[in-house]
Amino acid sequence: MISRLLNLLSTGRVYPFILGRFYFIRKLTSLIKGIISREPRADLRSTTCFPSVSVREAVTDLRKNAFTFGLDLSESDTLEIRKFAETNPCTGKGLKRNFFYDEVKNGRLQDGSLVALGQLQKPQRCAAISRISRDPTLWEIATQYLGYTPKRADTRLFWSFVSDLTDSDRRKLNQTIDFHIDVYSFNFCYAHWYISDVTKDSGAHELIRGSHVNKRLRWLIGSTKLSYDVLADYYKPEEFTVIEGSAGRGFIEDTSCYHRAIPPLTSDRLLLQIRMF
Repeated sequence: MISRLLNLLSTGRVYPFILGRFYFIRKLTSLIKGIISREPRADLRSTTCFPSVSVREAVTDLRKNAFTFGLDLSESDTLEIRKFAETNPCTGKGLKRNFFYDEVKNGRLQDGSLVALGQLQKPQRCAAISRISRDPTLWEIATQYLGYTPKRADTRLFWSFVSDLTDSDRRKLNQTIDFHIDVYSFNFCYAHWYISDVTKDSGAHELIRGSHVNKRLRWLIGSTKLSYDVLADYYKPEEFTVIEGSAGRGFIEDTSCYHRAIPPLTSDRLLLQIRMF
C-alpha cells in the first residue's frame, strides 16, 4: 500500500486515489468539469460502429447498474483485431523479451517464464481499433455519463491465458482475479469488447450490479479490494453478474463498481479495453 501511494505521488494521482472512491466527490467533480469544459461534443451524424445504440438508454443503464450492453462489433472488425493480436508481439510483467501469442503454452513460455497476461504493443496500429477508439457514439455515451467530454482515452488489447498458475502467481503477474474497484481518476468509464468467445470458464468479467453507488462507508477507506465472502454478505446473489458473450460483444462499465476477471480455464480470452477520463 505504501509503495503504491509513493508511486501515485510521483504521478500526481494520489488525490484521485484517496478521494475518487467517494461517489459524491465524483459527482461534484463532474459538475465542476461540466461547467468549465469547452470541449466540442461528439458529432453523432458522423459514421459510427454502433448505429443501433441509444445513447440515452445506455447512459440510464450505466447510472443504474454500472454497465450497459449493446456496443457489439461487426464480424469483420472482430476478425481484424484478432488477427492483429495473433501476429504482433506482446509484453508481460517481469519478462525480458517480447513474445507472440502462439509461444504461450499453459501460461508459460518455452524457457519456463510464467505468463498470465500478454499485452499488445501500440494497439491503435490496428485500423479497426483506431476507428473504434474515436467512435462518436462511444464518446457521446462517456460524455453524457461523466458530465463532461473526456480528454483522454487509454487503449489496451491483451490476452488472458489458460494456465494452471496458482492464484498467488496470477496476482504477482497483475491478473485482477480479486474483486476490486478502480480509482484511476476522479471520474472515468471503461469500454470492453470480447474479441474471443467468452464464458465463465474462459475468462468472463464479473461485476456487482449497482455497487458503483452502493458501498459500505468503511470500504472506502484503505484497500480497494474485498473478498467474495465479505461482498456476498452485503450484496444480493442476483447482483453478482457474470458477463459472457460471443466474440465482438461490447459493454461500457463504471469500474468504480466491484468487479474482477475470472481466470480462464478452457480457452484464452482476448479483450479490447478503452478507458476514458
